[in-house]
Amino acid sequence: MLRSLVGSEMCIRDSIERPGGSPNPELHRCILCWEDSVTLTIGWGDSIQVGKIGRHATTRGHQRFVEIVQAYQTDFFICGIASWGLSLIHI
Repeated sequence: MLRSLVGSEMCIRDSIERPGGSPNPELHRCILCWEDSVTLTIGWGDSIQVGKIGRHATTRGHQRFVEIVQAYQTDFFICGIASWGLSLIHI
């Protein structure tokens, strides 16, 4: 489970669950890659999730949240994610 993400002035108090059926988290750690200031790619075992950081107004000001906008499973285990120009490389 990914608990909080910290950016310049951003602290997200949200959690992103590991996809069901994912391999043991002790053997395959979570891999993170920021595509831009609001898009986070998360690799866990053999799955990839893309989350968008949003914000909504509350009585205590603006609060940020993570919305998973894309998720897919691969035929391989993710050991790294990197940006390469306008593309992402999943290793």
